[in-house]
Amino acid sequence: MDEKEYKPIFVSLIMTEIKLAVFDKDGTLLDSSPSTLKAHIQNLSNIASDEEAAELINNTLGYPPDRQYAIIRIAKERKLPVKDVIEHETRYAGDVARLQNDTTTLQLVNNFWEIVKRVKVHPFPDTRDALQMLHDTGFSMGISTGYRPDIVIAQLDTSDLTK
Repeated sequence: MDEKEYKPIFVSLIMTEIKLAVFDKDGTLLDSSPSTLKAHIQNLSNIASDEEAAELINNTLGYPPDRQYAIIRIAKERKLPVKDVIEHETRYAGDVARLQNDTTTLQLVNNFWEIVKRVKVHPFPDTRDALQMLHDTGFSMGISTGYRPDIVIAQLDTSDLTK
């Protein structure tokens, strides 16, 4: 979308009293899926090949990292497909809950977040231009996300959206 296509949208925004725009970070401002998968693969390199790590993560999408890694650890330790652990989640609920808070899982989660902070994240096309137009017209902007502030700041920095 070029500037000509944005103008009607921004003109109507300017004419209202709205002067705040709040964005979700993942999937709206940043295409973070590839970098998040890369971080998971790197984090699991001691227990899985890149291909296996990608499959493990893709099968546990939607879970928070502590739960993902607990499920993956159960699957690896019992030599089960991760899909079986998820499918029979009630059978493994106690183990998942125990492993979510053990030292090894917490270390995996901490390592994951440290890797996420370093991996370059790319903004979606035209994001920078759209944000600049909002800024130039006096909008305040914010981000709504479930991520910790240090992760958000690091990802915005690696995406060059803070410049």
